[in-house]
Amino acid sequence: MTIEAQNRNFSFRLRFRSILKGLTSLKNGSVLVVALLLGGGIVPFASAETGDGEGALSVDPTVVQTGVLTQTTMTFTVGVTGMEVGGQIVVRVPDFWATPQMEYPDWEGYVSTTTSGIEATLTPTTSGQMFVITVEEGGLVESNTITIYYKASTCDLQDNVIVRAWTRHSTTGQFSEIDYAGSTTTVDVNVGPPAQIRFPYWDIVTLLDTTTELDINVMDGCWHPVNLDYASQDVELTAMQYDSSTYEYFSNGDIAGLDDDSGFSTPTAGFIAPILSGENGTHAYYQVHSSTCEPYYVILSYQMPGMEWSEERWLRVTPVTGGITSVSVDTGVSGGETHVTITPDNNGTADFAYINFSIGDQYGWEVQISSESDFSSVLRRFYGSESNVRLSWDGRSEGSQYGPPAVVPPGLYYVKIIYGQTIINQSLTITVDSEGIEGVIAWHDSTGGVAHLPNTEINVWGPSGQWLRSDATGYFRVYGLQPGHYEVNMRKTGFDDEQISVDLADGDGLVNLGDVDKHIYLSRGSVLKLSFIRPSAAELPEIWGNITAHTQNWSQNRWGSVHFAVDSTTSDAGDFYNATLTTYTALTLTPGVEFLIRVEIESHGLADNEFPITLAAGTVSDVQKTLVRRANITGTVTLPTAVGASGMWVNVEAILVTDQNSRYWGGGVDQWGVHYGNLHRKGCP
Repeated sequence: MTIEAQNRNFSFRLRFRSILKGLTSLKNGSVLVVALLLGGGIVPFASAETGDGEGALSVDPTVVQTGVLTQTTMTFTVGVTGMEVGGQIVVRVPDFWATPQMEYPDWEGYVSTTTSGIEATLTPTTSGQMFVITVEEGGLVESNTITIYYKASTCDLQDNVIVRAWTRHSTTGQFSEIDYAGSTTTVDVNVGPPAQIRFPYWDIVTLLDTTTELDINVMDGCWHPVNLDYASQDVELTAMQYDSSTYEYFSNGDIAGLDDDSGFSTPTAGFIAPILSGENGTHAYYQVHSSTCEPYYVILSYQMPGMEWSEERWLRVTPVTGGITSVSVDTGVSGGETHVTITPDNNGTADFAYINFSIGDQYGWEVQISSESDFSSVLRRFYGSESNVRLSWDGRSEGSQYGPPAVVPPGLYYVKIIYGQTIINQSLTITVDSEGIEGVIAWHDSTGGVAHLPNTEINVWGPSGQWLRSDATGYFRVYGLQPGHYEVNMRKTGFDDEQISVDLADGDGLVNLGDVDKHIYLSRGSVLKLSFIRPSAAELPEIWGNITAHTQNWSQNRWGSVHFAVDSTTSDAGDFYNATLTTYTALTLTPGVEFLIRVEIESHGLADNEFPITLAAGTVSDVQKTLVRRANITGTVTLPTAVGASGMWVNVEAILVTDQNSRYWGGGVDQWGVHYGNLHRKGCP
C-alpha cells in the first residue's frame, strides 16, 4: 500500500430554486427577544458555522417535549455597531417546525411581536421558515428588546436542534450569520407525557393454533413510547369475531382467545391487564383455532386520567395455515444455504446476497438486515407483498445526509424476515468482506488547535468510484473498494482541495489516509465572495445565472451559481439546501494566480464582460459588482427532419468577432418531434 498527497483547488455549487423572495436589513447594538410556542416536527440542521454577524441569541427553555405546546423565548442582543434603516435580523426556525405566519392566531406557526423601549419603527415579516425584522425608521441601539411569539408543534425527537440567526447593518450591508460563541441557540426535544395506549400495528397475520405475542404500548401524542408517569393504568382486552350474517361481533374463547401467560394455560375471551408506574406497556397472548373468511379482532379499551371518555383501539387479526417457507441465501445460484460471504466491490463476483423465501398469502412482508443479533439497530429494510420472493442485498446500508447508501463494514450480518408483523424467521446470516479507506478531515485554526471539518465532499476515483461527505466530526469511511490505485479528493469551500493517492491490495482491510494522528489536514484557501446588484425595474423576476473564474489559459476553472429573488436587486447564492441564505457566491481560488471572473445571467452582464483578480494566500475577499442590462438574442433553429423524440436540447453559442474568448451560450428544446426550438441568449453585450 502506498499513499501520496497533493493540494488542488476546485470549487463548485449546485443549483437549487429559491423559495424566498429576498430580504431587507437590520441595525446592530440592540436586543431582540423571540418567543416560540413549540410542540410537533423538528429536523436539525447541520452545525452552524461561526460567522461575522454581530449579536447573540439565547433560547429559553432549551428542552421541550413532543406533542406539547411550549412557549420558547429567544432573546437576540444586537452587536455594538447598531443597525441603521434597512438593517435586518433574520431568525430561521428548523424545517418541519410550523411555517411562520401572521394572519391566523389560532393556527400553527402564528407569530406576533411586542417591543419595549425602542424608538425605531420595525416591520416584522415572514418568508418560508424565516422571521424577518426590518428597521424602517430610526435605528436600533444596544439593549433594545423585541419579543416574538411563535406557535408551533413538534413530533421529532432530536438533540441540539439549531435556531439560527443572521444580521446586516443596513440596506447595502451583507448578511452574516452571528457568532454563536456567546449564544444559546440549541433545543433538545424529549419524549412527551403519556397520551395514548395502542397496539404498534393496525393488523397482523398469525398462524392457526400458534401463540402470538401482542405488544401494548404507552405512547405520547406523537406515537413515541413513554413510561407511565402515574400509579397504574388498566387496559381491557377482548377477543372478537365478526359474523357477516348477523352483522354483529361476538366473543368465543374456544375459537379465539387471550391470555396473560405465554404458556396459554388459562385462555379467555378477555381480561384486564394492568400497566404499572414506570413501565412503557404490557403484553398479551393470542390464539386462533379456526380459519374462516370472517375477520378476527382484538379490542383494547382504556381511559387515562383527564379523559372524559374511554378510548378503543382495534387490531385486525388474519389467521393463516402457512408461514415463511423455502428460506435460503446465495450469491447467484440458489443452493439452499443459510449463510454466504459477499465481497460487494463491483468486480462481478459475489457482489450480492440473494435472499429467498415464500409466504402462503400476500399480506405483506419486511426483510431487515442488522449487525446486531437482537436487531436493536437496522441497517437496511426491504418491503413487499409477493408470495415467492428473491431479493438482492448489495452490502449497503441506507443513505444518510452525509452521502448515498454505503457498503457496510466487514463482519457478520443477521437477516430477519417478517410476515404479517408477527411471523418471523431469523435463520439466515451474511458475512461481508471488503477493503476500504477512512480518515478524519480537519484544519489548524488560528490558535493552532485542531478543528474538524464536517460536510467535506469526498470523491473516490479508481476501480470502484464512490462519493460521500464527512460526518459531524469530520470522519469518513468508505468500504467496498476493489484492489488497485485510487485518487481520493477532499473538497470544502474555503479550503484548498487535498488529493491523496492510495494503492489497495487484497487483505489491506481499512486503510487510514491520515498522518500520524490519523487526521487529514486541509489548508485555508483564498476565498472570493461575489455578490451582484441588478438595475431597478418595474418588474424584477426571479433569475439564475453562472459565475466562472478561470486562468488566462483555462488550466484552472471554478464555477458557481448566482440567483436573484423576485423583486430583489441584490443577489444570493440560491443555496437553500444549506438552510442558510448566503448573500454571496463563494469561489475558492489558488493563491497568487490571476483569475478572470465572468458572469452569465439572463438579460444582464458586467460592464467590461470580465474582470481580473489575484488573491493572497489565506485571504477572504468580498467583491460586489453592479450589473448592466444586456440585449437578448432570440430566434428559431430549423432542423432537417423531426427529431422523433421529446425533449432534445439544441445548443447555440454566440462568439464575438472581435474577441474569440467572449462566448455566450443558449439553446432551446425540441418537443414531441417538432423540428424547431425557441432560443434565448443570456446577457449578450
